[in-house]
Amino acid sequence: MPDPPPVADLPSPVSEPAGPAVDAWEPPDAWEPPEPAKAPDPPQQPDPADNAAVEARDEAQRVERQLGAAAEQGANAANELAAAAQADKAVIEANATTNLLQQQALEDQAAEAARRQDLEVDRAFAEWDQKGTVEQSAYETTQRLAKGLGGEKAAAEALGREGYDVLYYKPDIAGTNQGGIDIVVQKDGQLYLVDNKALEGWRNVSSVSALDKNLTANTQSMAELFDAYANDPARPAAEQDMYSAAAEKLRSGGYEKVVTNANLAAVSGFPQDVSGRLDELGFKMWDLMGKTRLHDLDSGTGDLGTQQS
Repeated sequence: MPDPPPVADLPSPVSEPAGPAVDAWEPPDAWEPPEPAKAPDPPQQPDPADNAAVEARDEAQRVERQLGAAAEQGANAANELAAAAQADKAVIEANATTNLLQQQALEDQAAEAARRQDLEVDRAFAEWDQKGTVEQSAYETTQRLAKGLGGEKAAAEALGREGYDVLYYKPDIAGTNQGGIDIVVQKDGQLYLVDNKALEGWRNVSSVSALDKNLTANTQSMAELFDAYANDPARPAAEQDMYSAAAEKLRSGGYEKVVTNANLAAVSGFPQDVSGRLDELGFKMWDLMGKTRLHDLDSGTGDLGTQQS
């Protein structure tokens, strides 16, 4: 058997190209949780030996206490003001209600007094009718009825002197006790329905039934009367036209409602105004007594004004 060739003579092995280097795998690092957040460091207390820092801290605390106390006082003051305002509002409302009730009570009392006086007048007329004719018995009436007649005539004459055309007024004492409009006057084309109140005292007029609850019936009746005047051939044409126009105004509402205060017998004052309810209904007050003395009315020397309020 032949001997193997010498090692030196063996052919060199063919080397293959080297591939990319592959990193050696290493296991991942172990997971560790994040560190918890640290609490803020407490405020550093001043060194007790540092007097300036201690005083500054004490002063800050004192100011803080003062501000807190001031804020609390402000809140308490605001609450007290709110409570006081609420109490004042309640008092004002209570006073307003009381005043309204008192005013209403006064008006009710005045209306009741007028109603009783009307009943007294009615009773006087009834007694007179039962006794028969005037020749058989004296005409019985009341002081209020006499005042009413004198006041209506005085008011009509006063308005006539002031330049008003007097279209109508109750002519005698029997009419004073009857319902209806007391006086109708006109000036500068404006028609006025007048109710004279010959009342004593300075209280306001609170009831005018003829121009209030009975207004529709009374204006209709007055319009019919004026129609008759307008168709009366004995009257001048200008007067007929005036009454015809006045009747139309009565039907259409083209008039103003007026209260006067003429009273020949008054000794304790005269009405100066109408009540709030009548004012809301459009009533006006003409003060016929404000510019004259009582005896001037009777003598005809007084200057009666028509002051409107």
